Amino acid sequence: MAEVAVPQAVRQIDAIFAIEREINGLSAESRLAVRTTRIAPLVSELENWMRGERARLSRHADVAKAMACSSAGSPSPASSATAASA
Repeated sequence: MAEVAVPQAVRQIDAIFAIEREINGLSAESRLAVRTTRIAPLVSELENWMRGERARLSRHADVAKAMACSSAGSPSPASSATAASA
């Protein structure tokens, strides 16, 4: 299960970074608009996927620990996009 989870997460994160590469150099307002409309839904989808995968894994598995650590105290995708626009 974990060996399937890692490549899926990497693909989803890569999609987010691909959009970030596209908007590099744009104004803060333009970056915020793209992050709100295109990136926030991807982050939300990744977060939901990670929660589902984490529920299937042993809490002692390294991947489950990393997923728990990455989502602990994380802000919502919308507030992340707003903060990241600066």
